[in-house]
Amino acid sequence: MKVPHPIPYQGSKRTLARRILSLFPNQTRILFEPFAGSAAISIAAALKKKCQHFYLNDINKPLMALWDAIINEPEQTSKQYTKLWFSQIGNEREFYDRVREKFNKTSRPEFLLYLLARCVKAAVRYNFNGEFNQSPDNRRLGRHPSMMKNDIYAASTLFKGKCTLTSKDYKQILNLATENDLIYMDPPYQGTFVNGGFRYYEDIEFSVFVDSLKTLTVRNIPFILSYDGRTGNKTFGEFLPSHLELTRIEINAGRSSQATLLGRNHTTFESVYLSKALVKRLNYNIDGIFKDDAETQISLFEFEEKSGKSIVAYKFGDLNKIQKDKLSGRSVLSKEFKESLYKLHNGRCFICFGSFELRYLQIDHRVPYEISGDDAAIQKNPDGFMLLCGSCNRAKSWSCEHCINWKEEKDPAICKQCYWGSPEDYLHIALKTIRRLDILWEEHEIKSYEKIKALANREKTSLPDFVKRVLAKNTLHVD
Repeated sequence: MKVPHPIPYQGSKRTLARRILSLFPNQTRILFEPFAGSAAISIAAALKKKCQHFYLNDINKPLMALWDAIINEPEQTSKQYTKLWFSQIGNEREFYDRVREKFNKTSRPEFLLYLLARCVKAAVRYNFNGEFNQSPDNRRLGRHPSMMKNDIYAASTLFKGKCTLTSKDYKQILNLATENDLIYMDPPYQGTFVNGGFRYYEDIEFSVFVDSLKTLTVRNIPFILSYDGRTGNKTFGEFLPSHLELTRIEINAGRSSQATLLGRNHTTFESVYLSKALVKRLNYNIDGIFKDDAETQISLFEFEEKSGKSIVAYKFGDLNKIQKDKLSGRSVLSKEFKESLYKLHNGRCFICFGSFELRYLQIDHRVPYEISGDDAAIQKNPDGFMLLCGSCNRAKSWSCEHCINWKEEKDPAICKQCYWGSPEDYLHIALKTIRRLDILWEEHEIKSYEKIKALANREKTSLPDFVKRVLAKNTLHVD
């Protein structure tokens, strides 16, 4: 299952979840998130079965009402979002303003979901009167209902019956944890950049928060805290005092969306603090476990020659981290190997089942080379390859390269469950809950195709929709 994220939220730790989860101890009873927000870490932990139960809390009551609707009423929530999304078409800005006004009067969860999907940077902003006042991002319509529906149902499946929802002061939640639990905290920004910037939030008083952390330390409660960070020459937040005896790790979070928009090459580093109790429970050396993958790439640097001339050169990162199965590039597969695949698949494309001459079919890895390297080629295992026509090969490449598994997880097991890797038996298409059927009509079958097409035209419906309807009607009573 793809990691679902039904609630878009600025500051979400979705992209860092895999690394943060690596710091979870085994046999965790309850995961507490006192500043839940989008609950990205809890969602990832539920998917990976890291904890038995989840306790989500946020001082934002409408947000927790939305979580309640997603978990316990996924069908209704999805339908309400779909209705709002399609109602905006052609009048997007005015419709957003009307929904924002209705939300500020009613606090209805479906309105908040729509506003978060449409607003600038998915950032929650309230004025002094407690009214949501964030503007819409006029460049986009918000998450498409079909994708939102998938994430809502997936989140409901992960949390239903295993999640407690509250909207209380964070200190009350911290008091509930025991030594067998884990607390993950990602509090709001601490007010201002240390050396210049704009104000985000002022709810968390630093000294009170530090006292709460000290109490957790004394009680021997394991916790992980995402707190300060830095981007370029700007530092976010005040570093935590040493008397808390926390272990601080910096995670390379990549380039921020703001830096990308402004054309800046500033990398963001986020700090993660581990409690003394957690480090003891993990019982391994955590130094260097978050070294940036980019260190293995070639980078440019500039130095000055003895003559005073400035020269630009290249340097390598840590050679020990190079993926050795990709070091020499793709393996060259012989003509005989291709002929054996051609014979094995009766000269057909593995995706569309069209018949082609050998020269028009291309050998392709079932699991993309980018994900698993050339293990299959090294073993000369025909089960690791497929023959594809040019059209299907291009379609597969586009779909794979836009899949989150390609960009982030790089898990071969996910690829093996995908339509593009195993069209004969799959669970998803690029991590989307979709089923696909390619049908070809050849030679004498073309007359049947033309009849079906004529019937579809007569009913003023698309050919795929007509075929699906006929198939559904004729299989309705089949067990």
